[in-house]
Amino acid sequence: FAWSRIPEILEQQYKEQIERAAKHSLHHQQDQTGESSPNDKSSSLNSSADSRHQLEIIENDPAYNRA
Repeated sequence: FAWSRIPEILEQQYKEQIERAAKHSLHHQQDQTGESSPNDKSSSLNSSADSRHQLEIIENDPAYNRA
């Protein structure tokens, strides 16, 4: 097992978690309005940008780099 692969694996797991969270919050927004708005496409784009930002925060957080 190559230690060098750990960051890759962790990154994949965080991406999946963040995507799930982004989808969940998107559904939650739709539930609150009771309908899916025409802005869904742009809001999902925004949430993926937020996810990338969140991933950068995670990658730069020393607490997550204890592998």
